[in-house]
Amino acid sequence: MKFKTIVAFSVVVLTLASRLNAQGADQYSFGVAGGIVIPSNQLSDAVNTGASGSLMVGMGNTGSAFGFRFDAAYNWLPKVDSPTVAATGDVKILSLTGNLVFSLIGVDKRLYAITGIGAYGYRPSASGTKKADDFGWNAGFGIWLPAMNGFIEARYHTFYRALPDPVTGAVGKKSAKFIPVTIGFLW
Repeated sequence: MKFKTIVAFSVVVLTLASRLNAQGADQYSFGVAGGIVIPSNQLSDAVNTGASGSLMVGMGNTGSAFGFRFDAAYNWLPKVDSPTVAATGDVKILSLTGNLVFSLIGVDKRLYAITGIGAYGYRPSASGTKKADDFGWNAGFGIWLPAMNGFIEARYHTFYRALPDPVTGAVGKKSAKFIPVTIGFLW
């Protein structure tokens, strides 16, 4: 009886120790990124290339090709100065996204892909324009730069029902599409 108790206790302790060791391999990181944002499709008719900034929290496991990253981003796009384009003024696009990050061609490689979903907010500054909030998705690629503990990344974002219809002016009929190209640092 005593032997069985010692064996059972040893198995439980060793199992818990291995689980704690595996959990100790989890990594968390915080980061900041900035760069340019390029409007695409109908959005490029109303605004020019602007600035992008984001804060992020990442989670992953050492030795795993997969990780998660949560981004809060602010994108500012200046208005197009043209009398033929409907006035939107400068546009701010806010986003909060959850993303899956995965290494390409193995765990230790520096090229990665990122894709995710989230909430987006469209904020035009011209009087008479309306803001819009809705769901969107993103996907892109990045290069990890270990010497500076940073990355260079480009992602394509689609934000549903953000733009007014160019013919009728009805709000929320067209998707806003844009491409932030950023450089970021993690710690």
